[in-house]
Amino acid sequence: MPSKERSYSCPIPSETGYYGGFIKSIRPVDEDPIEENYSPSPFRWLILVLAGLLLFGRNYNYDTPAAVKGPLSNDLVISESQYSLLFSVYSLPNIFLPFLGGFLIDKYGTSSTMGYFTLICMIGSLLSALGVQFRVYWILLCGRILFGLGGECISVGQTKIVAKCFFGGDLALALGVTLFVERLGSVITELLSPLIYTLYGTDWVFWISFISSLASSFCCIFIILMEKILRPPGIIEKDPELKVGDAFKLNKQFWILSFVICFLYGTVIPFIVVESSFLQSFWYKGDPQKAGQTMSIPDGISSFCAPIFGILVDKIGWQGHICVFSSISMALIHLALGFYSLSSPIIPLCLLGLIYTIYSSAVWPAVVAVTPEKHWGLAYGVATSILNASCALFPLIVSFIAPNWWAVELFFIFLSIIALIFSLALEIVDYLGPRTINLTEPERELKLKQSKPLESDEELMELIDISNKYRSHTVDKVWMLKKHTQNRILYSHDWSR
Repeated sequence: MPSKERSYSCPIPSETGYYGGFIKSIRPVDEDPIEENYSPSPFRWLILVLAGLLLFGRNYNYDTPAAVKGPLSNDLVISESQYSLLFSVYSLPNIFLPFLGGFLIDKYGTSSTMGYFTLICMIGSLLSALGVQFRVYWILLCGRILFGLGGECISVGQTKIVAKCFFGGDLALALGVTLFVERLGSVITELLSPLIYTLYGTDWVFWISFISSLASSFCCIFIILMEKILRPPGIIEKDPELKVGDAFKLNKQFWILSFVICFLYGTVIPFIVVESSFLQSFWYKGDPQKAGQTMSIPDGISSFCAPIFGILVDKIGWQGHICVFSSISMALIHLALGFYSLSSPIIPLCLLGLIYTIYSSAVWPAVVAVTPEKHWGLAYGVATSILNASCALFPLIVSFIAPNWWAVELFFIFLSIIALIFSLALEIVDYLGPRTINLTEPERELKLKQSKPLESDEELMELIDISNKYRSHTVDKVWMLKKHTQNRILYSHDWSR
């Protein structure tokens, strides 16, 4: 029988780097065990569906007031500023809350914290419905505050669970599917809520919204149960020793990638905020309906194409290259929109939607690639907080510059150039370091194989075959390792003989 103390494993690439010889040292499994991801069970696809429905309910609730803005303002007799406050109390705290949520998720475990976040959102949705029912604005506002406290934290938690289920294969596809279902929630509430109002009134619009939140809570319960079933035995998912300051110990790749995300998203989201006015200034003067239909192109493309580009990113990898390509493309698109006499904006907007989808499919799986598994929640929380901060700051700058649209487009070109600089820095740091950003599918397969214990020559040969797919010179180093370690490590041997 194999002896456990004679089983050894190769360190994962993020610790040693495998491009300069992918095995630098060996260590006993029971001395420093490698954290494993969930087994590739078919149940992970069920978790993916439930995670998508969880975010569907969150987006349905968030966009409900916008779908019935006029009737809601009339029924509660609220001003424009009071209406805007319903969204501000959600958005402003979430500059910081995702970071706090990610920290709590890693420190106390995904299962327990996700339950609390979902409960907070459900109570917030209930208070919102009661506020509309009794026409009391402050109850509705308190409901939105509570909903905001848990909303973005839920997104961080479900992203970590999906990443653990699909790490090493289909992760970009999985995140693309959740993005599609999440944005579908916004579309459904925009279509369904006005119809519900016409048939039953404003009260039922918010009670249906609460029912969707209740359904999301049940999805969360099932996710927690399935997550516990799929978790490998003996794996502890929380880190009681984690401190807030550990966020600053995340590696250079992560911080550079976070700023890439910040500036790349800054070329799209603030543009969408002013897109209707921009289109009416150049192409659809006095026709807000046509401008509104046209401005939906980028979001529509990004929603429906996210799973497709997710499959592409899973196959080719190249997240760093995609960031460089996207930065250059965004600069050219905004250059065309602002400084060329185009007969129609549709083609540039379609290209903007495609590039938006491509880099969205690439950057979030890359967060997993550059951070250790025990800090995935913290990393996603920090990245989301930085993104939310940019989404709060950049639209303010754009609104200050507008309606000087040439200056606005110059600002977006400037953001694209900054994103390009950070993308190139990411490529350089990754090239000089562990090279985890641009992994292709065979390379990710090798990475997973390297994290498993080697107990026989057959497993060693399988590792060599995989490495030969893309880096043949590593074979000599494997055989050198075998020569120096002899049977003591690579063979299961009865040492009593």
